[in-house]
Order: sequence, then structure tokens, then C-alpha cells
Amino acid sequence: MKRLIKWILITAVFVLTTHIGLQFYFGRIDYKETLRTEYHPIDSVQIIETNHFKIMTPKNWIHIFQGYGAELDAAGCFITGNGRIHYEYGMFSNEFTFDSIFVFQQDSLTLNRFTIFIGKNESNEYGIHIPRQHEMQFPFSFYMSEACRVNFTELSNSIRNLEFKKAYIFDSKEVQN
Repeated sequence: MKRLIKWILITAVFVLTTHIGLQFYFGRIDYKETLRTEYHPIDSVQIIETNHFKIMTPKNWIHIFQGYGAELDAAGCFITGNGRIHYEYGMFSNEFTFDSIFVFQQDSLTLNRFTIFIGKNESNEYGIHIPRQHEMQFPFSFYMSEACRVNFTELSNSIRNLEFKKAYIFDSKEVQN
């Protein structure tokens, strides 16, 4: 009986320590949606399928869903070999406009069917904004960071094949009824 209690305590301490470590590293994490993320390997890349979109990334990328913000924006990140790339999908995702206090240069680029805007700041960090287009229900942004700049080529290739799912938190048919 003492052994069982000992193992239960050790397991509980391990789970609690892991949870606290993940919360500290990611700020927040939605375990249910993170574990629902599907990975479909294809040669040297993979398709990461989340509740909101499908994106083709290098095989070593991992998706972490961080939940919904106060404005119901979906937030998450991709862990790459070169850092964490945070994203936001919702009405108030950052546009990185030129008059923002953090952006000193803004460029636009067309990648297949998406026109994207790239914000750059004085610290040589990049942010990518995709305004609402095609099947998107809201704008989508990758937060300004060094990891976004370092992984810009991979992100550009990923955006070329990005597919958004029609279903979001709200279903427009339910709202109309």
C-alpha cells in the first residue's frame, strides 16, 4: 500500500511539474485542442491540421493551441527548429500597419491566392498579416518576432498552401436561426 501511495505521489508531482513548466513556457495551453492537432507526413514536409486551418510545414514543426482570447481570437504557436512562431486568427489580429509604433517598414507579397503584408521593425523582426480573403472568416497574423524572420522562407511556402476551414466558433446558420 505504501508503494502505491508513493507512486501516486511521484506521478502527481511529475504531472504538476510538467503542467507548470508548459504554462510557464507557453503562457497558456489548451491541451484538448493541442492534442486534437493532426499531423499528415508527406515526404519531407507535413500537413498540420487544426480546428481552424491546414498548413504545410517542415516535418519538425509542432503546433500548440493556446486557446481563445478575450475577443475570441484563436491563438497558438508553431515550435520550429529556430524558435516559436505565434499566430492569431480573429477579428483583431495585428495588421502591422506602417503607422504602428512597432513597424517602420511594410511590404506586400502575393503567395498563390493570398496577398500578405509583412511588417518589419527596427529590431529586424518580421510579422506577417493575411487580411480576410477567400474562405477566411477573419484575418490571420503571425506575430512579429525574430523566429518569424528566420523562418520566413518556410512560412512563405506554408502560406502558399494554407487552407482555412469554414467552421469557426460560430456557425453562421446557427446565428441566423
